Amino acid sequence: MKIVTSVNEPYLGLLDVWRRQSSRHVPGSTTVVCMDEGAFARCALLDGVDAVRASSGPATAARHDFWLRRFDALATAHEADDLLHTDADAFWLRPVSPLLGGLPDDMIFSREYGIPRTVAAKWGFVLCCGFFLARSTPATRAFFARWRDATRRRMDDQLALNELLVEMGATWASVDVEGRQAERCVIRVGGASFSILALPHSTVSREPPYGAPDAFVAHPYFERQFFRSYVDLMDGLLDETGSVTGAGSFPIAASPEGIKPRDFATGEALRWLLERRPDNPAHWAHLGQLSLRMSRPVEAGKALDAAQSLRPHDSATLFNLGMGLAALGRHREAVGHLRGLVGRADLEFDLARKASARLARLGAWPAATELAIHAARTVSMAGGMTLAARLLRRAVARG
Repeated sequence: MKIVTSVNEPYLGLLDVWRRQSSRHVPGSTTVVCMDEGAFARCALLDGVDAVRASSGPATAARHDFWLRRFDALATAHEADDLLHTDADAFWLRPVSPLLGGLPDDMIFSREYGIPRTVAAKWGFVLCCGFFLARSTPATRAFFARWRDATRRRMDDQLALNELLVEMGATWASVDVEGRQAERCVIRVGGASFSILALPHSTVSREPPYGAPDAFVAHPYFERQFFRSYVDLMDGLLDETGSVTGAGSFPIAASPEGIKPRDFATGEALRWLLERRPDNPAHWAHLGQLSLRMSRPVEAGKALDAAQSLRPHDSATLFNLGMGLAALGRHREAVGHLRGLVGRADLEFDLARKASARLARLGAWPAATELAIHAARTVSMAGGMTLAARLLRRAVARG
């Protein structure tokens, strides 16, 4: 069984945390598909890693080109051996290979409840491409070929996979996997019977690892604006407790009514770590935003003040500070932080778009216009010309 993950240069910090957590549970070496030269240069030096380049593509390749390049690398790895693909944010908490190896299915997927929403409404879940096993058989290779064609059309591997299975008439029946409820479907591929298993949600959980310590694998939803904070949090929990679970100290079951369990668990984990390491502005800004969600404005204000006192410089923390202070009605401070995003090379499209909209509502038109232009430039480089044109029209109207 070949275990494969993929990474680009901005995610190298996450890969480091994944390796520290998961290496004790991952048998043998891991193949890392490097999506850019920066990632390859780093991964080629790592022990226990077989670094391979994805097919070449322009630095500004559209998002769907990324998925196609990764898909081709996975298909190549799958040709001669069973393939177990795991995202670099799918943290192994227990050995999962023996469990998967004992199941008879041609392909085994984790599941979630997001996109495509039409399929989630039909099945009650969707298959997740962040963690799956594919046996090296003629039928699986034939299915991969159909899946790749669908990915090229749909521009997203997960959308393509689920919609393809609906098109092929997949229906699911509940089965038991070590006392947990899984779902199985059997379809025809290349004239042969082809079995796909959707693992129980509790086996590969979409909750954060510090909130789901009983899972085999924790593959949490990461909000992009908090990415740096999440990586630092996992790293800190590993340093302090030896595991990204934080020794199981923050169970989502303790979440009060009306508060998202993952927000509650993350807030508790951040508080615990900040008591020991109070000098991380990304953590304070993250805690401030979570406190606002939990209707705790006084706590939010204290956390945001602590973040400000540490004089953060990265775009995501400045964004979280600005948006949090705006929500508290501290508009002058908010505008100062959001204006600080103008001209930042590390500012992502979605944060630029949201910051521009907030600045416009606060009447800071020049900065709002500059950020809208930044967002338009970023998304046009990634192939989103229609959205870029809409953003530019908005910027011109403001100007």
